[in-house]
Amino acid sequence: MSPGQPWLVGLRCPVSETRRSGAGVAPLATALGERLGLAPRLIGEPTEADDKRDWAADLRTGRGCLLEAGGQLDDALSAGAFPVLVHGDCSIGMTTLPTIAGHRQDVRVLWLDAHGDFNTPETTPSGWLGGMGLAGACGRWDPRLERV
Repeated sequence: MSPGQPWLVGLRCPVSETRRSGAGVAPLATALGERLGLAPRLIGEPTEADDKRDWAADLRTGRGCLLEAGGQLDDALSAGAFPVLVHGDCSIGMTTLPTIAGHRQDVRVLWLDAHGDFNTPETTPSGWLGGMGLAGACGRWDPRLERV
């Protein structure tokens, strides 16, 4: 792999909102892959929608996906590649942002979303794990995920 080469991963595995949006990951990753001239690595399978808002249960079931996201990013950055991760859940930031910061201490992040994702288990009005991703990545609460 040459430095800067794209590393494209589509994470279809469930976390919280991914239960609804996971099915769109493969088509988007495939379309990006066609533009970049490479086949995406597709990981996991989307699941049926579950409208329950239980952040603790979502964290338990989504743990493998979250750790895989951080691991894929770590592998890409260690190889000198340009990582592109396709996923439909804001909670993915709990492992990806600390991974990037571990490789590049000068990294800056601009978080654009329809909501702030800066809730904690104590402040969440909805109980939705996807609304806690940025706060978890910034250390405002400990999701007990291994840092890469």
